[in-house]
Amino acid sequence: MKRRRKSQAALEFLTTYGWAFIVILATIGAMTYFGVIDPKKFIPDRCMFGTDFECKDYQLSIQANGYHRADFILVNSLGETIAVTGATCTFPNGATAPATLANLSLPTGWHSGTTQALTCFVWNNLPNQGGLIKKEKQKVKVSFTYALGSQGFPHLAEGEIFSTVQEIP
Repeated sequence: MKRRRKSQAALEFLTTYGWAFIVILATIGAMTYFGVIDPKKFIPDRCMFGTDFECKDYQLSIQANGYHRADFILVNSLGETIAVTGATCTFPNGATAPATLANLSLPTGWHSGTTQALTCFVWNNLPNQGGLIKKEKQKVKVSFTYALGSQGFPHLAEGEIFSTVQEIP
């Protein structure tokens, strides 16, 4: 008879704390859902392109003239010159834009160990065309095609920029 009472007390103890744990999780979930807690605030800004291309600098911005821009500077870490044949950015709402390479026309030779600035922009002539929101953390996906040397096979490099959107006058 004593064993049953000890078991019952243990079960009641665990059940009480189980309900308290569920209430805490529901409260945190509700606060996150309604925007009181924003998990994006705790994630650091980043620019990721893997080991073949090092991201030196990056910025997501909305300009006063209506352009939504993604600017980034990459270093060719492949160990040989590549010919970049095309580059595009995909903005948060799915809009895609071609990237321009630092005043060079495509295809261009990009020497190993050197940097290259790339810029993507869409004009926001419709509401949220670019999908960037001022002072919010947003993600822009970047992809470009290149060939090793001047006549190599095409390769695809993909990366992303996750950063707080700046407003530029």
